[in-house]
This record gives sequence, C-alpha cells and structure tokens, in this order.
Amino acid sequence: MARPQGNLNRLRANIQINSVGMLSVTNDQLGPEGIRLSFESNATDLLPTMAGMVSSPRPYQECTLTIAVVKSMPIGDLYKSQFERSTLLGVVTVFPDVATGSDSDGNPASPLSPFRLQNMALENVREMSFAGNEPTLVITMRGYYEVNQDFFSGN
Repeated sequence: MARPQGNLNRLRANIQINSVGMLSVTNDQLGPEGIRLSFESNATDLLPTMAGMVSSPRPYQECTLTIAVVKSMPIGDLYKSQFERSTLLGVVTVFPDVATGSDSDGNPASPLSPFRLQNMALENVREMSFAGNEPTLVITMRGYYEVNQDFFSGN
C-alpha cells in the first residue's frame, strides 16, 4: 500500500533574516519564481586512491539563495536600499514549501525542516525590465550551509 506523499504549499515558503528583520520575505511578497536554494559545493569529496576512494567530509556547502520579490511592494525598495547600505546579512533561515499539521486522513505531515544559512551576503540583482511586464526584482545572496556536524563535533 502506498503511503500518502503529502502536499506542497507554495504559500508556506518564506525567509527570515535575523539581522535585518524588515528584509524577511513572506509569500505575499514573492513573485511566481518564489524562492530557490542551490548548493554549489560537495558535502563530501571522494578522493581517488590506487585501490578505491577516501571520503573527505566538508563542514559546510557553499549555497546561493535566489528570491523573486514583487518590486511594486515596499520590499523591493528595502532590498535596493540594503544593497546601497551594506550587503552583509548574516544568518538567513529558509522555510520550504511543505505543509505542516495533518493531511485529510489525519496522518501527521512530515515537513522538510528549515534551512539555516550562515554568513549570507547580498550578491546580485538580475537584469530588470521596466517595460511594465515583469513584476519581480530577482535577488541572489550567497553564504554557506553547515553539514556533517556529527563528524566535526567529535562524536
């Protein structure tokens, strides 16, 4: 028997920025591209030897967070102003697009927990169109995500 696979909830995704709370983004401030998180580096490198491979876990993965905010809302100008003042943000928490609580059958949902990104900094703003046909300001920020903590904590 197949298990219920849950639901995605596009209105659940949001980000929280501890150091500059006014830059936190909720679902009503997002364009259709929403929030994207990508990891650029490996969590573990596998290094070849003569007879196999040696694993070399890393303590972090580099990451890029891309958000598409609605530029006709105050959040667009808040990000523009932040680029002009300081691109350093610190800790950013990303809440994914998964449901919480229970499904229609009463089964407990198993949501994907938030991602806590470290040392985040604003990096770029994608090319903008001012022709009245593009509602978003697409912002990228970079930092790192801690991985392999059991390995590095001495356990």
